[in-house]
Amino acid sequence: MTMKIRHSIRSTIAFALIGSIGFFALACGASANVSPAMPGPLPQSQPVRAITLGDIDASEPVKKIKRFQPLARYLASHLKEFGIAEGDVVIARDIEEMAGFLRDGIVDIDFDSSFPTLAVQELSGSQVIARRWKQADPTYWSTYITLKGSGITSVDDFVGKVLAFEDPYSTSGFLLPAGTLVQQGFTLREVSRPDANVAPGEIGYYFALDEENTVELLLRGLVAGGGFSNQDYQELPEELIDQITAIGQTIAVPRQLVSARPGLDPQVVGKVRESLIGLDQTDEGLAILDKLKKTKKFDALPQDSAESLDDLKGLIKLVSR
Repeated sequence: MTMKIRHSIRSTIAFALIGSIGFFALACGASANVSPAMPGPLPQSQPVRAITLGDIDASEPVKKIKRFQPLARYLASHLKEFGIAEGDVVIARDIEEMAGFLRDGIVDIDFDSSFPTLAVQELSGSQVIARRWKQADPTYWSTYITLKGSGITSVDDFVGKVLAFEDPYSTSGFLLPAGTLVQQGFTLREVSRPDANVAPGEIGYYFALDEENTVELLLRGLVAGGGFSNQDYQELPEELIDQITAIGQTIAVPRQLVSARPGLDPQVVGKVRESLIGLDQTDEGLAILDKLKKTKKFDALPQDSAESLDDLKGLIKLVSR
């Protein structure tokens, strides 16, 4: 089969899949002290430098700020030798906005999954400095779920049928499973309805917008299967595991990554990396990790994970052209 993919986003930048101009939310690590009005000039205070952490979340930025603020304060407390006294958090609405924040020095350290990290890196020149173990795992991969008893035993059986994927920005819910199919020689085409007719030589795909919708469409018989992360599959309730089976597996990629903006002082970068990697060694650090949703620890990016990111770049190009 011809190795190609047809969908409405193919004209976008291979690594970006950018949204519209967004917004950001800012939360300072310490409240500013406001002096009451009084006669005469007030003494001038020295400017305070801050280390600013960032993430992307258009739907619940305030929740994300609260989640990262303890870590921002912790890092600031370990960067005093560089004149850094506060820790801030900035949340971007989309990939393009985060890339701009990093280029402009508004965000110093970015936290995200593999695809947004690579997209932001392509646009901003940021560099990966560490790996984040989320949900107690350093890596994850995608599989394809289908109903037991459906007669589908391999990805070849999806030809002429429709798959449900999460959204165009999802590493495990779209880029890995779709890119792997294209790499294997299948032709994919986006459809506007899950029950759309698909040409005999193609696999249709429909964006369900989240993993719960993917399962719902599958259970209702509206799609033949769906792209799913191994972690989401393992967390399905028992009553669903009795009805659903998984076939195939993509490459494994880092679950989450930490990146530094271009131009950030290498000594600051080194201290941030050192502080993150040491978080799971102290009671204070463990308490901070507990507040960072399902984070076990941070570690250095191993060679095999770095190589898997290069492989992921290739899959992204396949589904973006």
